[in-house]
Amino acid sequence: MWIIVLLLYLVTGTRQLSITKFSVPNVIEIGEDVRLQCRYQLDPQESDKALFVKWWFTPQNGTSDQRSQMYQRIAGHEAAAIHHDIKLDENDDILLLNVTPADSGVYECEVSNIDEVRRHSSLLVYTKGSGPSLNITLIEDGSDDDEEEDALITCSASDVSPSPYMYITVDGEYLDSEELLSGPEENLYDITSSANVSKSKIEGVEVACLMFYREMNSTEYPHYSYTITYHSDESALSTTELVEESTTETSDILKSTCDAGFGLASSALLVIATFFISLSLN
Repeated sequence: MWIIVLLLYLVTGTRQLSITKFSVPNVIEIGEDVRLQCRYQLDPQESDKALFVKWWFTPQNGTSDQRSQMYQRIAGHEAAAIHHDIKLDENDDILLLNVTPADSGVYECEVSNIDEVRRHSSLLVYTKGSGPSLNITLIEDGSDDDEEEDALITCSASDVSPSPYMYITVDGEYLDSEELLSGPEENLYDITSSANVSKSKIEGVEVACLMFYREMNSTEYPHYSYTITYHSDESALSTTELVEESTTETSDILKSTCDAGFGLASSALLVIATFFISLSLN
């Protein structure tokens, strides 16, 4: 019995192959270049004559049947890109060029040298597409209690990824709206959200469309807004001038904190300087 235990120990003890560095960004904006990294380590006494490294890709929401090989390097041969428009780099790194939502999915690195190790992670490529647009149309009075005209507020965006959702607000208050989402087609979605309100409710106040991503935490990743102040006696406003992109990122928060701290420190120094000047004059 002890011989079997010893053999098992020796077999597991010789498995020195490991992936020491693996990097796939979680989220990236459309059009960027993305570096994927997979570094491995062998035991100093281990031969690499049987070594090979492969990268695999499975599309977002895809099945194992859709899994495809995109890179291969076999010991003694040059590295090769397979079926994907990628740039090869040193140390089995690969560079995805000008990514699109079609590049969203799971990326897996496989290293084999008799033993085999694998690491995988998901990449999500996002785009606001056309961005949110807002349209207000006056319509006949509906089923509400008043007898004045109503306003149909419509927010829409096309070619968005990943799947979005959209809110309508009037003077900061969220409205009950009807949402229509279509897609995905090549990982892109179209979305429309609409709501009816009394014209008097929107007169002279801010009306906004807010677009978020369903698969991304809105406090960490970009969200988008389109806001106007509605006046029924004015002509329609330019959409391009009024589109506002809102993001809440750690760097911005830190910058705001640093700016605030600098302002307080400057005020304190000014008070101290004034105090000493008054003393010298006395």
